[in-house]
Amino acid sequence: MDSHKNSPASHFLAAIYGSRSYIVSIIDMAQLFSKQGGARASIITTPVNATHVSKLFERTRKVDILAIKFPCVEVGLPEGCGSLDIAVSSKMKQKFF
Repeated sequence: MDSHKNSPASHFLAAIYGSRSYIVSIIDMAQLFSKQGGARASIITTPVNATHVSKLFERTRKVDILAIKFPCVEVGLPEGCGSLDIAVSSKMKQKFF
């Protein structure tokens, strides 16, 4: 009897927030889970980071990318500043936390 037959599929879910510095590592893990283990993989990030992440997935789309609006203006950042990489001052960077 296959005990995994009726089990729900695994789902790897990662949230990329802040800087893009660790995006490649998360993408590598997501692709490994989806290819090797057959798990579903999703990455949640800001629209700014989603654009960057999408470019890294041009060859394979086995990972879902979900862009969620970052409340830039609401926290005192310029519109579209959804990544620490865009923040030009330490004062702006503090508003991410």
